Parts: sequence; structure tokens; C-alpha cells
Amino acid sequence: MAAAALPGWRRGGKPPGHHRAFCGLAATLAALVGFYFAESFVLDLGPHPWLTDLSLTMGPVVYYGERALVTGPIFGALGLWWQQHRSLTAAGILAASFVLEPVAWWIYGTQIGGGAAYPVPDYPALWIAEIAIGIVGFALLRRIARWATPRVQAGDQARGSHSMP
Repeated sequence: MAAAALPGWRRGGKPPGHHRAFCGLAATLAALVGFYFAESFVLDLGPHPWLTDLSLTMGPVVYYGERALVTGPIFGALGLWWQQHRSLTAAGILAASFVLEPVAWWIYGTQIGGGAAYPVPDYPALWIAEIAIGIVGFALLRRIARWATPRVQAGDQARGSHSMP
């Protein structure tokens, strides 16, 4: 999620929004491939050669990659929105995706999927860390937004541009 938003935060020139959304998609796909590539080394999938393990772990990439066609550009656009406006709404949406993911998996597993897809109670440290990252990330983005706002307003006044109240 955050990997997809990062390209939108890039400072400097002003590439069009669709460029940043495309970068969000590319970052999401790279994160997916990287995650499942690393899983091929970590998981004990039986007595096979590593290439077999790699092919087994890469199976979900197609499924999640299809969904990344939607989520990657959305998170890339969120990053752009935050970078341009220091929007607390954009920061809140990104933070909420971290905070609410464990709840969504738990609901899916118990109410929809017929069993724990990712058993939240079995990995409390993982889910608590993800929730903490969402909360700390929002606090950090909020602080950056508050710090940047007076500097932007001061720059506008120095250039003689004034906004109407």
C-alpha cells in the first residue's frame, strides 16, 4: 500500500497525475513479486528444487496482480493528492488501509470465507505491527502537513499571491 503511494509523493517536476498513478501500479506489482519471491526462500514447501518453490509461491501473483490494476493507481493517486495538498484525508485513507486490513481479513475468514484466510489471532505481533504502522504513519504525515502548510503560505505571500478567505 505504502509502496504504491510513494511515487505520488515524489517532489520536483509536475508529471501528470496519470503518470503517478501508473507508477503506483508499477510499485504495487514490484512489491507483490518481491514478496512472493522472498517467500520462496522462507516457506518450507517440501523437498523440491528452489525453482519449484518459486513457481509455487508465485501462483498468487496473478490473482493479486489483477487486483493491483485497481489498487495500484488508486494508491499512486493518493500519494499525489497528499504531495500536492498535504491532504489529511489522503493520509487518513492510507493509514486506515493499514489499520483495517487485519479486521478485514478476520471478517473475511470468519464470515465470508468459511475459515481463516490469514488467521489474525495466530499472528498477533504481525497485525499489531501493521496497525501501529498505520497509526504512526498517519501521525507522521499529519506532522509533515502541519509543518509544510506555514512554509507554503509564506512562499505564496512572498511571491505576492494571495488566496481569498
